[in-house]
Amino acid sequence: MRKFLQYIFLSLVTLDFVACSSDDATDGSDYGKPVQVSINIGVQKSKALTRAWQDENAKADRSEMMYTWTVYIVGSDGKIVDILSNSSVSADNAEVDVVKSASDKYTLDEGTYKFYTFANYTPADCGSKGETFSLTDTYNGISDADLAALNAGTSTKGIPMTNVQTVEVSASTSEIDLVAVRTLAKVTLRLYNATANSIDIKKVSISDYTASGNNAFTLLPKYSDADAANSMDAGGVDVSMVTPSAITTAKSTFEYAPTSVSAAANTAYSASQTDYTDVTFYMNDSQVASDSQYGYFMLTLTTGTDTKRYGLLTDEGWNKIIRNNHYIIPISLDGYKMDLEPLDFPAIGVLPASVKEEDGVYTCTFHSPGHFHLVPKVTDSAGNEVAISSATWTHGDNTGLYYTSSETTDASENGGVPVWDATNKYIFGKFNSTTGVDKDGQLQVTLAGGVTMTYHVWIYRK
Repeated sequence: MRKFLQYIFLSLVTLDFVACSSDDATDGSDYGKPVQVSINIGVQKSKALTRAWQDENAKADRSEMMYTWTVYIVGSDGKIVDILSNSSVSADNAEVDVVKSASDKYTLDEGTYKFYTFANYTPADCGSKGETFSLTDTYNGISDADLAALNAGTSTKGIPMTNVQTVEVSASTSEIDLVAVRTLAKVTLRLYNATANSIDIKKVSISDYTASGNNAFTLLPKYSDADAANSMDAGGVDVSMVTPSAITTAKSTFEYAPTSVSAAANTAYSASQTDYTDVTFYMNDSQVASDSQYGYFMLTLTTGTDTKRYGLLTDEGWNKIIRNNHYIIPISLDGYKMDLEPLDFPAIGVLPASVKEEDGVYTCTFHSPGHFHLVPKVTDSAGNEVAISSATWTHGDNTGLYYTSSETTDASENGGVPVWDATNKYIFGKFNSTTGVDKDGQLQVTLAGGVTMTYHVWIYRK
């Protein structure tokens, strides 16, 4: 498995935002003079968490914009002043729509209001005009069918969007800009292919994914900077909307199977490389559970010939995928495959050792105490064995399976806790009589030519 940094990119491009029409109203805030305002509604830009990647030609898809919207205006007494809506936003106004223009202004009394904005989404009954506004700030998330339609490019509903803004209306107020914030994140895998053959991409999997259902999310976005809720340009949701109770209960694996996607041959990554293949999809806000094996997201790519697993890391670990952000993750596909050959010395009648590779994790099972070896063999996309220049081995979390104190591991293998033998290029160790599992050892292999890959290894002693 190879370790890759996350890269997050501002690409959901929006313009100056504006919104649709309804009748004027003035009830709900009765402590000021009437003020005439224009009201605009627009889709908030994604946050640029890093500028390591620039892609000025990136364009937002139609499904990332508005098809419908509803706005509740709530006065300082908690009563609904008015409900504005547009049930059919034209494609020309999908990014920007006008509620009330400068020539057809809306009248509000001076005072403080909350504006609740919903686009491509209909909340449960929040009340009627003149009634007390009621909203439960939990959300099941998008349905599996609607998410599948978005990822297939067939959606006619778009991404659900929400927001709440507090607006102070005074005599000097002439315009109110409302912001709709997408409830999904956008992820792009930017694939570079170092091999001489194209590589078909069959499936993408990400865990820990927070699945829809069971009120797994808050409905409204959150910000560490409260002013960002009112910003169309520099918005940027930076707080997880996964409800604490859902982090473990809704833990799942996200899967996306792209249609007819191949990473073009001979497009190895370099700083100047402009040839790459993008795989883009949408997914829920997600947060890695505290009981996660790794503590960060794991990405698995299934190609036409292999399965590769990647840890998505930053210096602090990447454990949150946050709505309305666009994550671009560069990945170099190398076509290499590793096999681990187990060698042990069981007594007659004892089962031999075995290794099973699944989803990028190697499970090694031994049935008797004593010495053992794990010999890595790496082949390229053509099936040719590739020499290992060096390797680093980090054992897992259970050293109690091995001899440790009475016999010291050395080149003559009088040992215990597994180590890497640089001369013979294998892992070796010595089991004691204890049974159990040594979880998540890591073998980092550097090949001739400088390519480095990291693999997860679990060692069972049964």
